[in-house]
Amino acid sequence: MRLTGKWATDEMRDYYKQKRAANKALRDSELDWTILEPGELTEAKGTGKILLSEAAIDENTIPRADVAATVVAVLDEPKTIGRAFQLTGGSTAIAAAVTKAAGKG
Repeated sequence: MRLTGKWATDEMRDYYKQKRAANKALRDSELDWTILEPGELTEAKGTGKILLSEAAIDENTIPRADVAATVVAVLDEPKTIGRAFQLTGGSTAIAAAVTKAAGKG
């Protein structure tokens, strides 16, 4: 990930360096894991709608409440284990987005 604009600080570069190392360690472990990489978090009220993709998606914001609801949804979907997803606000209901990303819909 290339940091630009307000995110291009030494602290954020270090954060992402450490995050990449932690994600690699998790992927290399024998644990069951699912990685969510949300866009910029907001304090806005949750919408219940997201964009969830294993492919790169445009940067966008997402309410913290929608991230939390997505975490719960992927924990209930075994087909998300061993996969990493980008997550932003979107137009698809969380349950439907997780089902689709899991390859079930």
